[in-house]
Amino acid sequence: MKDLYSSLRKRMNAVDALRIIKKRETYEKLSADLKLSPAIISRYINGRVLPSNKRAEDLLSTIFATHPSSKIIEDFVKIDESGVIDDSDVISNPALLHLLAIECSTVINEKIDVILTVAADGIAFSEELANVYEATLAVVKKERELGIDDFYEETEISFASGIREAFYLPKKLLKKGQKVLIADDLARTGRTIGVLLRMVESAGAIPAGIAVIISTKNATVGVPQEIKKYIGLVVA
Repeated sequence: MKDLYSSLRKRMNAVDALRIIKKRETYEKLSADLKLSPAIISRYINGRVLPSNKRAEDLLSTIFATHPSSKIIEDFVKIDESGVIDDSDVISNPALLHLLAIECSTVINEKIDVILTVAADGIAFSEELANVYEATLAVVKKERELGIDDFYEETEISFASGIREAFYLPKKLLKKGQKVLIADDLARTGRTIGVLLRMVESAGAIPAGIAVIISTKNATVGVPQEIKKYIGLVVA
């Protein structure tokens, strides 16, 4: 039953990706990219038939080769003259976040137990990842929640404010041996990624990858090379 369910989800993911890309492209362009007739693509998009498991795999591979997220995200990101990045049009677009989560699952293609993120802007993307990976969602916060006694705690110096910030995660949300995908919407300096990696280490969990929608060139420099990464768009 699990294999059947996973196969069905993959086939539905391919249809979801097609529907999202179709909003940006004509049937003729999609037909040329995917090497399928417009009639077949239309039947998939309109829900009259699902692609086979093999066809779904081929579709996802081709869709993200011809329509990489880095190109799509560029249309939604604003960077002003001082270098400030505005990704609000990305994180407020559920369809785009779903597409990015599907693409991430084709890059980091393994069983994930926990999606780990920091409140608050990365939560929407992390929820989509948790749905696609069928994983639980663990959100690190900068304050202790009432009614919970045991936390993982990490601190990090904020050079912008000149103070040491504390980060907390209830221990019940992250267990030893679990495979963890670290996620965020925007990595500017890599500080948050570093905090989350240390939290995974403290829990005895396994970092399986890092998924970031937008990253500056230096934000993941310190990330261990053996951790597979999914970075949607890299900016200066």
